[in-house]
Amino acid sequence: MAAAHDTKLLGRLIPIAIGLALLTTVIGPPLAAATVTNVAGSARKSEEWGSAGPGYTALNQHKAGSSESNVLLIPNGGATTKVNPDGTNADWPIIEMANTYLGDVLLFSQWRGRGQGDIKLYDLGSGTFVDAPAGVNTRASENRPSLSGAHLLFGRGPANEPSTRAILYDLASGTSKVIAKADYIWVGPVNGDWVVYQACNRSCAIYRYQISTGERTTVPVPLRKWNYFPIIDDDGTVYYGSSGFDCGLGVRLMRHVPGAQSSTVVQRFPAHIDIFPSDVVDHAIYFGRYDCNRELGDIYRLTP
Repeated sequence: MAAAHDTKLLGRLIPIAIGLALLTTVIGPPLAAATVTNVAGSARKSEEWGSAGPGYTALNQHKAGSSESNVLLIPNGGATTKVNPDGTNADWPIIEMANTYLGDVLLFSQWRGRGQGDIKLYDLGSGTFVDAPAGVNTRASENRPSLSGAHLLFGRGPANEPSTRAILYDLASGTSKVIAKADYIWVGPVNGDWVVYQACNRSCAIYRYQISTGERTTVPVPLRKWNYFPIIDDDGTVYYGSSGFDCGLGVRLMRHVPGAQSSTVVQRFPAHIDIFPSDVVDHAIYFGRYDCNRELGDIYRLTP
């Protein structure tokens, strides 16, 4: 299996060894009014995971074909800063503003070499790191952190391996619970009362989870395709990537509204272009737009 920290597109193909759950869906036409904007990027390095908040953009960056990665913070009108210390790798940045418990904060996973990942919290106001709550970072590897209200969500698994558990930590009570276990778990950012994740054992499926009720539903996905990297809006709307069995083959950004019988197409992408859905901010979708031939990506924003 691919390394948990591997940011190459092939990292999304981890489930190939254990199969797919194929659920019937009717694919409608793309949304007509969607606006796509290039938010950030560079000519010689790849950016694939991005997030934003009032006054800030955060993203990962690495050389083409390399698994080494840094997290960059870009204040509006200010100089770009590499947030993780020299000698470390970092990925999966998420910005959360005006949080009741942690204020304005940038979250990401950080590790050294092929070692375990830890959740890092960077205070945007002071420009300093703050300690993660007790019990969040362990001898296992934690990654894909996100924050909404009292809810801190992240994945956990063996060092340098895919996550096998989705952990929801309650900042109000200081307690945590495992909301999903599988051979492979990919968590999307928590948003309001909602969590989305992909779980794979002998097959794979995308699940929507409502925190207040504990209700879990399966998201219908296209047949005979990879369906990957789900993210969720604060109304429970799920977005995810879908493609054929190769990088940049028939790639679509999909959407599923709670209660709908099928997913619909938000945007189609040209051949050899793939996507990394990353975050939903004020109903806008942030994603990496990845050139499979050049192994380079830029961060884009799609506003439905």
